[in-house]
Amino acid sequence: MDRLVPSLDRPRARVAPRAWLALAAALLVAALALALALAATVERTAGRCLTAAPTAPACAAPTLAPTPTPPAAPSADEPPVDEPPPVIPAGTCRAMIAPLRQPTTAADAAALRAMVGAWLADARTPGPGIEHRRGVVHIDSEEDRGDEPPYPRSAEPEATRVCGSATGWLRTYLREALAWQADALVCDGNVCCYDGMEYAPSGYVVFHHGPGDDAPWTLDAWVEVYDAGLGPEYVDANLRFVSRAIRRLAHGRCAGEPAGRID
Repeated sequence: MDRLVPSLDRPRARVAPRAWLALAAALLVAALALALALAATVERTAGRCLTAAPTAPACAAPTLAPTPTPPAAPSADEPPVDEPPPVIPAGTCRAMIAPLRQPTTAADAAALRAMVGAWLADARTPGPGIEHRRGVVHIDSEEDRGDEPPYPRSAEPEATRVCGSATGWLRTYLREALAWQADALVCDGNVCCYDGMEYAPSGYVVFHHGPGDDAPWTLDAWVEVYDAGLGPEYVDANLRFVSRAIRRLAHGRCAGEPAGRID
């Protein structure tokens, strides 16, 4: 017959149901008291805001400081639009360009310098027009490259009257070239020019102004000659080629183009 062995565990205390009810009631009362206190605080604050001035600091809505916008970085290819256009000074250009010169008043010459400066500062500014029947004379002497042959055909002397779509391409490339020469550019009447250096040509850009004060300036010719850092015989040969080409092309026309059309 088994004997009953007494348990060694301590008997657990039993909590009466009334104790649980009392604890829950106390927690409920504490929560209600906290809610009433918060509601009273909000009501007092709202009452003060209704009676205070609209600009009272206690009632003003919090404002966040605007995030500063960083300034836009200027483009490396184009000068900033908000900068003033470069001032193209008056100067003297070589006499060999004489067959392409046009009598120009001081006021017209100043207007041309202003137009060229604004055009170089911003490509969106209207530049010289293209008179399609006149075309654009382009003359380039033999290049002084400084490297070893064989050379591309572009290194050979060139003299032509550019017509059609190529006139627009030439005008775009001319602006890029003049932007690099802006500090050295001067204008003499209807001709603007820049000096060359070794492996870089001297340049002459000729503009044409039609009759009347409202006539636009058009691009007439772009002439480049390599005349720096070369022996005298090479310089003389280049100058002779350019002078002959100017006389030959000074009065030509583009066949099939409408008279008076400028774009």
